[in-house]
Amino acid sequence: MDAYDGENDDTLDEDTLNLWLQECDVSEDDSKTILVRPGHPLDYAYSFAGQIIVNKTGEGQGLPCNSAQSYYQSEKSLLMNNPRLAETVRVADNPLRAGFVPEEDFDDNWYNLYKIDTAFRANWLKFTQNDDLAEQLLSTGNSRIVSRNNCSWGEITGKILMVIREILRRKANR
Repeated sequence: MDAYDGENDDTLDEDTLNLWLQECDVSEDDSKTILVRPGHPLDYAYSFAGQIIVNKTGEGQGLPCNSAQSYYQSEKSLLMNNPRLAETVRVADNPLRAGFVPEEDFDDNWYNLYKIDTAFRANWLKFTQNDDLAEQLLSTGNSRIVSRNNCSWGEITGKILMVIREILRRKANR
């Protein structure tokens, strides 16, 4: 976990995410649990122009994504070999709706292999490129974080946020 820098080639899966979470200082006190609701700056759909810049051109020019959700849905479209849809999603006001991949183009096995890694990278970029958002994440202390609701993605996103918080905390203390 300490070596993570966003450039790692290894694909992050849920087992590794859970191992990293065990290394984190997270309170067991349920009264300290933070529920991240839509519109909250820690929410994956929280949006503002150019929130995440990704360099995909190889020429030093970055491509902006307005939220972690925009990045995630765009990358999902790329995984399904649909670069035109990926670009549409990247600039869409509603990336979830725009990122709908037709069933005939969707490969569950491929998606399941990369979904955790892509979600982690989306949030990593969000919090490492925006100091104010990183400060908000760090201000949660050691509280348990659950995103939106208790469904599986809410739990996974919460784990991702807690691991990123721990990595940022450790880097700040070096």
